[in-house]
Amino acid sequence: MSSIEVFIFIIIILQILIVALVLLYGTYLSWIIEIHFKFLNDRSDLAHKHTVRVMKILHGIDDEA
Repeated sequence: MSSIEVFIFIIIILQILIVALVLLYGTYLSWIIEIHFKFLNDRSDLAHKHTVRVMKILHGIDDEA
């Protein structure tokens, strides 16, 4: 193989590696974002339930009594 063929082969291998890394990083990043937003949604639901409960207690409606 001539030096040009070796050079082209190396470039093709590097492109494949770059695409694989980008896909892997994109998947990893999407997992992190999904977990983060799930955590925020859980916290938001909890805060909403607590707020509704406090408002009911303030208005004299106590479900748990």
